[in-house]
Amino acid sequence: FMRKNVNAALDAPTFSLVDQGGVEAGSNQADAGLVIDGDPGTSWGPNVGNSPLQDWWVTINLGRVVVAQKIVVRFAEAGMGDPLLQFKVLVWRHGPSRIWLYEYTLKGTDIPNFWEIGRTSKPTKTQRVFEFIPHSTELTDGVFIGDPIERVQIVALDSDFDRAHRLTKEEYEALPDEQQGAVDHFRKGASGRESLISEDAYFNEIEADRQGSIKYYRKEIPRLAEIEVWAVGDNVNLGAADRGGVLTVDTVAGLKDLGATVTDGDYTTAYNGQLFGGGTCTQGDCVEIFFEDMGALFWLDTMHFINDGLTGLDQFSVEISDGTRAPDGTIKWSPIATSIGEAGTSHSGRAVRYREFRMEPAKVRFIRAPHQNPERGLSYIGFT
Repeated sequence: FMRKNVNAALDAPTFSLVDQGGVEAGSNQADAGLVIDGDPGTSWGPNVGNSPLQDWWVTINLGRVVVAQKIVVRFAEAGMGDPLLQFKVLVWRHGPSRIWLYEYTLKGTDIPNFWEIGRTSKPTKTQRVFEFIPHSTELTDGVFIGDPIERVQIVALDSDFDRAHRLTKEEYEALPDEQQGAVDHFRKGASGRESLISEDAYFNEIEADRQGSIKYYRKEIPRLAEIEVWAVGDNVNLGAADRGGVLTVDTVAGLKDLGATVTDGDYTTAYNGQLFGGGTCTQGDCVEIFFEDMGALFWLDTMHFINDGLTGLDQFSVEISDGTRAPDGTIKWSPIATSIGEAGTSHSGRAVRYREFRMEPAKVRFIRAPHQNPERGLSYIGFT
């Protein structure tokens, strides 16, 4: 059973294709897993009184690469907690073999260098649900939506701490002790304008007619209920080689076995076109044919082809088959589409690298993709 429109965060702990999936928090690790339990009634929040603001973060490791099309951040319902006053959303994946315009790790370390996809534009008190769209970090065919990511991080930027909401004296005194926030005392000037003073000065140093208002506050109680990472569907191709599938590429140097390279859910592993060099290219182009036997019949309606490396693909076609044979005994193929990039872009560092093909649901076992690899600098990262 394969699903459409899935929240890939829900089953993150079951994956360990690129590190063990799960949730890590800078504070209150014990509740961190509640942000991916699918229950908006449970939530994680930092230990407000015992941890500084810089520790108010939570990170989801999806355990595999997911083409994320939307990230939804849900805070606890009113009365069950507050949203983070200000926050940002970051994402990350392991880097490919080539040098990208962005450093995947902090220079000289293996520490992930997350990149930001969005943040709040102003302090928020009442909004409980936020949506963020990850924009593709590589050039796409115009159909591909989202970005391949492995991790999502939510980071608090600001807080009202012990002055979250102003209350009456009666409301303040009815709160549990741990929720009672600041109490501010004000001196009244001759003009009627008030200025903040200490509690001691209010009661012991000024005359009664100078005693101004007293303001009572509830503490901020940030509670993050769910982080959702939405993808177009389950990746049926994960583990294809393990279940008996066959993946090859027919190059000018002969047929090469891809093994699990492009179906392992790991962005860093790839078939490198340079390693399969040799042979002679005609007219300056190396025509290669990707082939996969998925090992069984699956209903498919969407395919993603993700490549990286020194060059992109100027032309890429996709054909499918359920195994029906042509009169001559060969596999009978049905063409799906052809994606053609702009002239010359295959030689550019900003060439088309992410492609998506959509079709009416069809039973598929075999997939064939003829393409051009102009400089044999291509790396096939994945196919989903």
